[in-house]
Amino acid sequence: MQANQQPSTTEGGIALSFRSAIRIAVTIPGDIVKAVTVSNVALEANERDNNKYTIKPSLTNTGNVSLDTSITSRLVSLFGVTSASTTSTYPVLPATSASWNFEVDRPFWGGLYQAVVDATYNANVDDSLGQVSDDAETITSSGNSGYVFVMPHPAALAIELFILLAFAVVVFLLVRRLTHRRTVAKHWRHHTVVEGQSLQKIAKHYGVSWKKLATANRIRAPYHIEAGDKLKVPPPNQKKG
Repeated sequence: MQANQQPSTTEGGIALSFRSAIRIAVTIPGDIVKAVTVSNVALEANERDNNKYTIKPSLTNTGNVSLDTSITSRLVSLFGVTSASTTSTYPVLPATSASWNFEVDRPFWGGLYQAVVDATYNANVDDSLGQVSDDAETITSSGNSGYVFVMPHPAALAIELFILLAFAVVVFLLVRRLTHRRTVAKHWRHHTVVEGQSLQKIAKHYGVSWKKLATANRIRAPYHIEAGDKLKVPPPNQKKG
């Protein structure tokens, strides 16, 4: 390609300059072969900016002509959701490999991510470099990196830890309740309420809190019991709990 810079001209206080360029096409004997593949994709943390990640695709032109290739680099989560993407077009010379660095934003939530790269080029052998026609054939060559753990932003990390803690507390309470119900069903015995007994008196007699006794027997406020009611109570040797 040859470029000529024209002398600057000034009109109305505005300086104007013009540049002309000539693209030279080289005719290759034999059949034209157009083929580009993504040979490698790397995903790395950006050394200069903690809020950026760098996608490094490598493309190989296995054909015999240069190809204008549109390269789309995407950051995709483990669940297939694209968090960031960028697209640029570069010429790829025949029988050569080339690589580029694409910067994308660091995902807010963090987690496992991989870089996915799509290389799109005009595979119609009748079209020359840079030419786009309505019947042009476009082929996409895709490649992806392995998964990389991306640290979430501090705010996202705080939210995730809170949710995880809340979930752990809920699980603990559910397990505790289930364990207690199994203990009651397996080891507690029945007590028949007699005249003059209250829930508090029965609980004190068996060395257990009245609230625990009410919960085990599904007795709700105002916690009234009558003579003849059958309650589940702990064995005599169980301590107050």
